[in-house]
Amino acid sequence: MGAVAFQWGEEYNKLTLLMNRDNWESRVIKPAGWLWNDKILRGWSTYNRGTWFGISKRGRVAFLVDAIPFNRAAGFECHTLEFLRSNLSPKDFAKSVAGHSQCNHGKAYHLIVADIKSNSMYYICKETPESVVHTGAVAPGVHTLTMAGLDRIAYYKDTHLWLSFYEMIKQGLPPSMKELASKFMYSQVKLSDEVPLSANFVDINADNERYGTTSTTALVVKPDKEVMFYERYKAANSDEWKERNFEFTITYD
Repeated sequence: MGAVAFQWGEEYNKLTLLMNRDNWESRVIKPAGWLWNDKILRGWSTYNRGTWFGISKRGRVAFLVDAIPFNRAAGFECHTLEFLRSNLSPKDFAKSVAGHSQCNHGKAYHLIVADIKSNSMYYICKETPESVVHTGAVAPGVHTLTMAGLDRIAYYKDTHLWLSFYEMIKQGLPPSMKELASKFMYSQVKLSDEVPLSANFVDINADNERYGTTSTTALVVKPDKEVMFYERYKAANSDEWKERNFEFTITYD
């Protein structure tokens, strides 16, 4: 449910991330806000009060993508919030998730957890509800996370996702967070003269219900620990799009 492109651990910025989140129209998704005495910034689902993306003032970051198209349950969003609240390193957290088979029963997801202070990022993957959990360190560089997995190409859109993000990083980021989000996440791929395709933005009708992109997140963590966060989201039960901006400094406290 969604797509992420990010650059991790480079000299210019600690982390640059762009993410689109897709959901069923009936599944209520709340805009980003502060949690836990204003220490964690995250969007959240009323279904399980978990989150698909969040960052803490301690410099902990977590985000995920569904491994199954059109999954309505997505109970694994609680893993993301669990990491943001915990004191475990990304490596130890990944080990913990992999070792608790009961907590992963029936779930399928691709999850990234990272700690800015220690420059550590880990990938936690459960490709099908029946499969075991795999984990591994994420190297510095440009990456993508889709329902196919980390840096895996399953569709033409996956190729475009990586290439368009890489080109934007190489040319330099736009001056504003809003422009950064809109320039990239709404770019177009033309498969043919008859079939123009939005590379990352989804809007379709399935099972007589709309399934599509309900939020776009842009995040930049600078070397001086300054964080810039932008979100464009669709208001509940409305076609109106709204925006939110947050700026804060990582303190590691």
